[in-house]
Amino acid sequence: MIKISLCLFLVSVPFFAIICSAFSEDRPTDRRVLVLLDDFAIKSSHSIFFKSLETRGFDLDFKLADDPKLALQRYGQYLYDAIVLFAPTIDRFGGSVDAASLLEFVDSGHDLILAADTSASDLIREIAVECGVDFDEDPTAMVIDHTNHAVSETEGHHTLIANDDFVNSEVILGSRKIEAPVLFKGIGHSINPSSSLVTKVLSASPAAYSANPKSKLSSPPTLIGSAISLVSVVQINMNKAKFGPKESRDYIFNRLAYLSRLCPDLARNNARILISGSLTVFSDRFFRSGVQKAGSTTKHEKCGNEQFFVELSKWVFHERGHLKAVNVRHNKVGETDEPSMYRIKDDLEYSVEVYEWSGSSWEPYVAGDMQVQFYMMSPYVLKTLSSNEKGLYYTSFKIPDVYGVFQFKVEYQRLGYTALSLSKQIPVRPFRHNEYERFIPAALPYYGASFSMQSSVLVRSRLGFLRKMGSHMSKSQGETSAANDINNLHFATELNSYEAACKIDADVQAFDAALHCRTNNAISALAAGVEVRAMSFDSLREVTACLLDMNQEVVKVILDCKKDIWKNQELFEFVEEYFENSLKILDFCTALEKCLKSARDRQLLIHIALQQFEEEEEEGRYTKTLLELRNFKEAGDPFTEEFFTIFESVYRQQMVMLERLQSRKNKLDKKLKSVHAWRKVSTVIFAATFAAVLICSVVAAAMAAPPVAAALAAAASIPLGSMGRWMDSLLKNYQNALRGQKEIINCMNVGTYIAIKDLDNIRVLVDRLEIEIESLLKMADFAKNEDAMKVCVEEMRKKLVVFTKNIEELEVQADKCSRDIRRARTVILQRIIRHPNN
Repeated sequence: MIKISLCLFLVSVPFFAIICSAFSEDRPTDRRVLVLLDDFAIKSSHSIFFKSLETRGFDLDFKLADDPKLALQRYGQYLYDAIVLFAPTIDRFGGSVDAASLLEFVDSGHDLILAADTSASDLIREIAVECGVDFDEDPTAMVIDHTNHAVSETEGHHTLIANDDFVNSEVILGSRKIEAPVLFKGIGHSINPSSSLVTKVLSASPAAYSANPKSKLSSPPTLIGSAISLVSVVQINMNKAKFGPKESRDYIFNRLAYLSRLCPDLARNNARILISGSLTVFSDRFFRSGVQKAGSTTKHEKCGNEQFFVELSKWVFHERGHLKAVNVRHNKVGETDEPSMYRIKDDLEYSVEVYEWSGSSWEPYVAGDMQVQFYMMSPYVLKTLSSNEKGLYYTSFKIPDVYGVFQFKVEYQRLGYTALSLSKQIPVRPFRHNEYERFIPAALPYYGASFSMQSSVLVRSRLGFLRKMGSHMSKSQGETSAANDINNLHFATELNSYEAACKIDADVQAFDAALHCRTNNAISALAAGVEVRAMSFDSLREVTACLLDMNQEVVKVILDCKKDIWKNQELFEFVEEYFENSLKILDFCTALEKCLKSARDRQLLIHIALQQFEEEEEEGRYTKTLLELRNFKEAGDPFTEEFFTIFESVYRQQMVMLERLQSRKNKLDKKLKSVHAWRKVSTVIFAATFAAVLICSVVAAAMAAPPVAAALAAAASIPLGSMGRWMDSLLKNYQNALRGQKEIINCMNVGTYIAIKDLDNIRVLVDRLEIEIESLLKMADFAKNEDAMKVCVEEMRKKLVVFTKNIEELEVQADKCSRDIRRARTVILQRIIRHPNN
């Protein structure tokens, strides 16, 4: 058991090491840093720089570069996430560390800060070359600048340079501007032309050069002007990695490819390197030193070294400019699921979320220059992604009319930011056989030409063809000829109708011309076979094509015409809704009758009060009269809120029904106007059928004896006589059905209109009666003493007459409304019963 556990542990260690070799994607700055020194004195002389790293949460492990126990890995797992190499004079690393292992450490996604000096060893120079920079080969050379040096009482060779030629990038150097120049004293380096990943962060001025300050120049210096880089940075991107011409380059590439297959996130880690030609620039002395540039009167109390290198270290250790992309999605417009395949001309959406590490959390990355490619060998679509300012980038486009295997590609590379390389593969298929457009508007001229060719055949060939067929008949075929004459007379009416239609309708004329032309072509193709009683394959193909084109249109029209217009669900729903609304009006009339009965009761109370007044007038006491008036007041208004709610509901329903009926009536009017077009179609079908019979007769004449041909022509002409009548009956039924629907719609329209008018009259009478009741109630409330009683009774006697008249008028109107509704229901039922389909 112990052996099995040990084996599993040994097998799992390499995979765990590969996965954990780079820093965490969730917290890029949660890191362990190895600091390699020439001497532990550097720890105290450069304490400000180291303190800034520790303050930001880095765990620093200080060791001598030649420590015999030095190691970067243990059991295949890296012990550190970054290295600060402040050992310019080291000739050989201690322990198991060498140049190749250090470069492998960087290529695995880890960061490096390297500081050289005038005493830089060959080992340090070799590492720098592998990273893409070349230090001056002269070991005694330093950067000299006679115009941009710092004012110093002790420095006379102008090797203490005060430079402010920084890279223009807020990502690398931070958003706060570095006001003071940076002090530099050390060696310069140039960028290897074969490396595209090195960026100059601090460049020398055009007047600078690299040489031995203690000797005279015997030859022009190799490094001069702005070609000298004082501080450079490198960001390794696997997609664009180019290294120096060393033998280890192939090994590094193989290592990168192997790691990218096992751990794809490494491609996004983008290891970063800082290379400086001076170790002194990191020292506390330079960090605290003031600076005054030669030729300038401005003296800065503190040089820009601390701000420059602290901000630069933030970028190197991924506290700034580190991007990650998540939630890459694509789908069809209107859908949410990601399909396994697209179709050409599909509309699709693409989105991706991009975030930047701020040093403590992931914040949305906002930019306006991110693009996506729809790529197959070359980009077919290139779209700039829109942003919602919250990290989401999205776009939509139509797939081009090209099928194959495409890729969604996002290649985003900006100075200072980690490179994003996103790719998703998706196949694109063509249309299936049942997905093509069935009717092409651009082909309308060709459709029209086909129809016009058929129609033109009939006009030119009708009489001439009959004469030609008659000349082939022998005298012994008298009976057959007689039968043909009978059949010709049988559909003579249809031919005459067709001729009349051709004269009146331009569309029928165009169809006749096309039909005539197509039939002539078919007959001409058959003419060669009449003499030899045989047909060629081309002739048969011409005839078949002609008949198929005509038959296809005939079948289409027949299928469309067989629709039963009367079996209409919408009409049924209209009728059903009308009857339901009419029942509600009858219910309203019943409620109105109850209110009128209550009004009659109040009328009786007033009448009794007036009688009591006459009886009590001699006594001068109106006790009973006041009692009856009090009863009248307590009875209140006979028209309740419920009554008015029912009225508003019924009235609103009738208004909506009237609008819908009017809309339906307009649609039926349009359909009735189209009956003329249907008759035109009927005429065209008859002509096409007749032309088909003629062509079949010619085929029979070419293939068989004349008697047989005559018999076939006679047999084929039998359906023609009934064709026109059948189509005419279909159109007539269609028209009758439409008229029947319109009659019912009109009946419901009139009934609804009358009901609305009755309801309007009822509302006016109810309002008038309400006014009279309110006036009587005020009079009853006013009658409290003898004098007021006499005045009120006289007024109430006058108003009682008007009140009674209003009640009677309202009763008549309610009865009229009820009778109108019942009469309209009866008329509609009679229309339905008398419908042709019943």
